Amino acid sequence: MVEIVIEAKEALGILNSITKIFSDNNINVIYALADASDSVIAKMAFFIDITDSKITISELNDLIKSQPYVINTNTWISSISGLIYDKICFPKMAQRTPSVILSYDQLFFAIDRFRSIAGEGGAVLFYHIGLYIGESRFKFFKPILEKLNIHKAEIIELMLDLGRSYGLYNAKLINLDLNKCTGIIHIYESFEATPIRGSREKPSCHFVRGDIAGMLSNLLDKRIIVLEKKCIASGNQYCELYFEPYT
Repeated sequence: MVEIVIEAKEALGILNSITKIFSDNNINVIYALADASDSVIAKMAFFIDITDSKITISELNDLIKSQPYVINTNTWISSISGLIYDKICFPKMAQRTPSVILSYDQLFFAIDRFRSIAGEGGAVLFYHIGLYIGESRFKFFKPILEKLNIHKAEIIELMLDLGRSYGLYNAKLINLDLNKCTGIIHIYESFEATPIRGSREKPSCHFVRGDIAGMLSNLLDKRIIVLEKKCIASGNQYCELYFEPYT
């Protein structure tokens, strides 16, 4: 099992050309990632199985480097048979920014342990963590949104979609009154509630509520509070969030 990361000049057909090299040499691609977002240099990461190939890693590396569009390659061979993970790419990038990857299980374990120590009241701390993260994410995208010159309702929907793209939640804006700064949002899945579906007596989405409140407060230029009336964690089909000005 091998990880190979390729940097190449951005050009049409690069990915197809690289995968053809793998195919021609009987190399099985286990997983692949490609990023050409800066329109100048494309970065491609492949996890490959060379068990049935007659070509060596050194020969494969030389073959890929010989392509006119390739700038550089970097390879890592796992020392443990049957195990492969990303050792080369750091930091991890999401939306072109350095990011951290945490699984639902890891986050659930941390939040659940904190609840067991601090109680449900102490877990509200996650609301404030979410609040500042939601605020930070909106401020990051604000210059782009201003250039688009779109309506606030569209911005809310777009920011909720970005929450999905970051893996936080799958949300939909159900109702909105911009004059009163009120509305309803449904969350159909989230990192916070999905792992504990049906196991809680009360709504438990503190981080998600805070995240959305942080985004809305900055967009609407008014302190907004988000309340949860239904929750996946307490057995509902979706989480129902109400937002309104904080009084």
